[in-house]
Amino acid sequence: MINLIAAIIVIILVVIDQFTKYLATINLQGNPSVTLINGVLGLTYTENTGAAFGLFANWPMALTAFIVLAVIGIVVYYFKLPTTKNYLGLKLTLAVIVAGAIGNLIDRFLHGAVIDFIQFTFINFPVFNFADIFIVLGAIVMAYFVLFGLKDERAK
Repeated sequence: MINLIAAIIVIILVVIDQFTKYLATINLQGNPSVTLINGVLGLTYTENTGAAFGLFANWPMALTAFIVLAVIGIVVYYFKLPTTKNYLGLKLTLAVIVAGAIGNLIDRFLHGAVIDFIQFTFINFPVFNFADIFIVLGAIVMAYFVLFGLKDERAK
């Protein structure tokens, strides 16, 4: 049952990511930035050929291959985890990370770059998208589960 829930999470989050990128493309591409909250949040269409913060922009094929391998690794790890209740949160968190990675991979395959459009205007921070949010929040929650949330089942 958990595998079905994880698959549904991946599908829903990828659809959200791709739909918002579609909206950004048709509404923002070639247009000036839009302010949502003055001095805090705006929308700006950009295409990122690199990874987070534009890193590795000169190596798009190597970056794409690395991301594909990372997704495969996460999925293999997911299925090697115990199917107990104790690992439910970690498994769902891995699904969120995979959804983000797949969302950005779809962009790389379809557009040759990742579409970014969310911009914090109160700090100098790179423009990002929902897939990036899924990956970052998923990594933070995963770190919590690994550091504090998992109990060794052998100790019982």
